[in-house]
Amino acid sequence: MPPLTAALAISFLILLNVIQIAYAIQISKNVDGAELYVYHANILLLSARVIYRHMKETAEMFRERVSSNEDHKMISRIYNVIDRLSKYSILIFIVLFFVIAVIEILFVLLGQGLDAPVKAFTETADWTFSKQIPPPPLEHEGHYLCTVAAGGHGKIVKPLRLGTRRNETIVVNRQLCVANAFEELIQERTTGLHRKIRGAYDKYGYPLSRKITTPLRADIIYFLMKPLEWIFLIYLYVFDLRPEKRIAGQYPYVEP
Repeated sequence: MPPLTAALAISFLILLNVIQIAYAIQISKNVDGAELYVYHANILLLSARVIYRHMKETAEMFRERVSSNEDHKMISRIYNVIDRLSKYSILIFIVLFFVIAVIEILFVLLGQGLDAPVKAFTETADWTFSKQIPPPPLEHEGHYLCTVAAGGHGKIVKPLRLGTRRNETIVVNRQLCVANAFEELIQERTTGLHRKIRGAYDKYGYPLSRKITTPLRADIIYFLMKPLEWIFLIYLYVFDLRPEKRIAGQYPYVEP
């Protein structure tokens, strides 16, 4: 299940269990039999089993990734907690249901950091962009987000690394990677919609890139694109199993 979808599902599961427990307490004075409490206990049991199963699957999925990423201390600690809890009996799990559910949400979301683009690509770039940014490469026209990444002020557009596009070296920032990852996912899922989006982008993107001639204009485009970047990111986290891995895989750097 994609990370944001999983987190939302677990969050709603917690919320509905809180509501059903509050409801059971509210009407308890007017209920004589035990049937109502058995019903609510079954809901809690089923909810706990769902999260328990998801936790075991998540722990298994991230086991190898955590062991090979020693730099992610916080993620490793959360994983170790999840791994230990997934081995407890179901009775202990039910008692700790709400605490475990919250930990599971954190891990599902933060676990994506194991594939964060900065770590994945500083190993392929020539230097660390946080310390030094090279002059903008020649190839950035025709794609206004490439132009923004290359031409904007570094503190604003936050370039991450060098990348390769159409056999030319470009400057890559996260906004560019997110937008391209979104397009890639759309292309895989809905080819017709992708053609329309690509057509509109080609029609308006190139003329726009010709007008981004100063760092200030590049910064303005960067800020204007921010809402779309967030929408793209939400879409990726809802529909892609490994969104950060897809984002990190955009425009890999190839030595010229």
